[in-house]
Amino acid sequence: MLPAAALQRIRSEIAQRRPEFGVLRRDGVELATRFIDRFECPLGPVWMAELPSLEGRALVLNIDEQLKGHVRVGQRILNFTTHVVSPQATLEVDSSSEQRIILLAEPSDYAEVQRRRWHRVSSEASLVGSATLYFEASQVIAGPSYELRRGMLDTDVKVLDISGGGVSFEAPSALGHELQVGDLVRLRIDLLRGQEPFGFSAQIRNRRRTENGLRYGVAFHGDDHLFGEISARALHLVFLLQTED
Repeated sequence: MLPAAALQRIRSEIAQRRPEFGVLRRDGVELATRFIDRFECPLGPVWMAELPSLEGRALVLNIDEQLKGHVRVGQRILNFTTHVVSPQATLEVDSSSEQRIILLAEPSDYAEVQRRRWHRVSSEASLVGSATLYFEASQVIAGPSYELRRGMLDTDVKVLDISGGGVSFEAPSALGHELQVGDLVRLRIDLLRGQEPFGFSAQIRNRRRTENGLRYGVAFHGDDHLFGEISARALHLVFLLQTED
């Protein structure tokens, strides 16, 4: 349980920023919505939020439906639980316009996702699909005479872990001659359940041999803004993966 002062700071930031946030139903479907405001009602403090949507279509949930949620406040990703107080309500914006909204119980506590904590991607994960590694390497071109060229190559890899700071993956042993600690690479992870592919640049931090090849650990690479965006996307994936456990 967070201290009262910390909870108050988080609630104040959410009220000021009015962020988008995601909620996850028990069937694994993730819905997007946006915080509008907070108010006290006879049932306790509630959030007013836009009606949740899926692929641009508004959905009406069930009263008392239990939801897991996550919200980004600055560079922090916070997980929480809530439930539906009212699936549909009407917010009178002014004398001539109204907005359909949902009322959610205000979270009583939050858990910050630790950026450096690794999350294991199980082989049965229904979210993470195939992954492709792109890297620069030397290639011998056959012809009248052999020619050595430097260019981009790609190979399939298996993602093992994800954190807010990077990923680890397993690659064929042959890459040991090409990829060294400190090299820059690019990785694309295909995601299922309607999620967009996750692509990013990274720097190799460590490697070690395994029974099936080589295990590499890479850190996200980019300026502060880009790193923050990539890290937030990775933490979002961690949140979704945790719900599969």
